Amino acid sequence: MSAHEVGDAQGVDNIEAVNALRLYEAWVSRNIGDSAGLKLGFIDLNVDFDTQEVGALFLNSSDGIGPELGHSGLNGPSVYPTTALGLTGYYRASPGLTFRLGVFDGTAGSPYHPGAFAVRLSGRDGVLAIGQAEQRFNSGLRLEGGAWLYSANFDALHRRDAQGEPLRYQRSRGAYALVEGPLLKSSSDDERGLSGWIRAGLADPLVQDISAYIGGGIVYTGLLNGRAQDQTGFAINHAILGRPDLPDPTSARKSSETAFELSYRYIANDWLAVQPDAQLVAHPDGDPALGTALVIGIRFSITLTKSLAAKIKS
Repeated sequence: MSAHEVGDAQGVDNIEAVNALRLYEAWVSRNIGDSAGLKLGFIDLNVDFDTQEVGALFLNSSDGIGPELGHSGLNGPSVYPTTALGLTGYYRASPGLTFRLGVFDGTAGSPYHPGAFAVRLSGRDGVLAIGQAEQRFNSGLRLEGGAWLYSANFDALHRRDAQGEPLRYQRSRGAYALVEGPLLKSSSDDERGLSGWIRAGLADPLVQDISAYIGGGIVYTGLLNGRAQDQTGFAINHAILGRPDLPDPTSARKSSETAFELSYRYIANDWLAVQPDAQLVAHPDGDPALGTALVIGIRFSITLTKSLAAKIKS
């Protein structure tokens, strides 16, 4: 929907995918003592790395994993809907401080057949390495920072050799940082209150369309009386599409795309949530010729619980 109907770069629907039946996650893990562990298999990188917990309410893809990382590689990193073989590990240095490292196949699935289940292990694809540090405080404040790089070579976006072929560089890399936590807590209910977050990321503009990103927002839990679990939120996602190396100096400028999202998650019962959502996307794909897009939708989330199982059985 994003590419054809909206034309945006970030993706207004974080569960949009090519119709396919394939293995998503399958891994084994082992704890090493009380403070370390390893995981091996097909792993969703975004479960442990670059995770925006407060922003998880929203439907825009940039609130799940930053777009400068989410759009990296030949087919994206090992995230939904296509994962790759990987090995991750963590070390908990103190109750609030955790370090994580991960190494993944450099190409997730097949760039040429998006719906196919494929494992590509070759020196040409290389690996994606990522490291992250996370600090949690008793107040609920959480800090997160990480860096990543690919070992493979990638085509430059706008640099060509004498034959007109793209030059190749071994320099697809980036970094990100996140701060999130409670802003206002209710004195009567621990779940009610206002939380917020802000995240920023950088990537190499020589080989990536999205070279920088900053976004964030606020989420209020229990805004309405009698609706203690419902969530209301507003988010802004600003992606920079870098063009600093265009050969024509008159065209050497950066473009941007900004998405504004307003969302409300209504908890109907223990197994059903209904979420109306509205997004405004200014300059989709950084193209000033494209007008602002308005996207309105609704998402239904069904969770298999004991009460739902009993209804199905009856």
